[in-house]
Amino acid sequence: MDPGASHCYIDSNYTRQLGLPFRRAERMSIITAGMKHAPEDRYQVWLKARICGTKGNSVDISSWYILFDLKGAYNVIIGKNWHSKTCHLVDSKNVLHLLDVDRSLLTNRRPAFVLRFALIGLRPHEGRYWEVYDHCTAVARAASMNLISAEETASEMKKGDDRIFVIDIRE
Repeated sequence: MDPGASHCYIDSNYTRQLGLPFRRAERMSIITAGMKHAPEDRYQVWLKARICGTKGNSVDISSWYILFDLKGAYNVIIGKNWHSKTCHLVDSKNVLHLLDVDRSLLTNRRPAFVLRFALIGLRPHEGRYWEVYDHCTAVARAASMNLISAEETASEMKKGDDRIFVIDIRE
């Protein structure tokens, strides 16, 4: 989910893997991650899809998706065109709340919104777990730091013998 993306996008390689037919769109300039790309001929595919929640519910994300090389970081990006027609809000914890209009609940003679569905979003680093993990591991090894898992950390903390330092490595 990226309400700042100008459109919905699908990774070009992912499209080929799925064998989806595509059609020529038009010449357009697109925006991804705040970067405006030069105008060029674009193609799009119709993707009929749903996001399934852990409680058995799901949200329709069927739409026309523009082919774009997302470099394998994401398969699809849900952008402004989906967000503009879907009643929602995103809270400070990056949770997407999809809303329904309930005309029986009026506030100041306006219909109220009720929560229909919530999706917990990923932070930017969470969508690329292994890439981030490999990078952090390489940085730690280059600095001659020992790495231990969360389970090992908990075990060591119970012993009370060693001091454990947590280091936040930022690029």
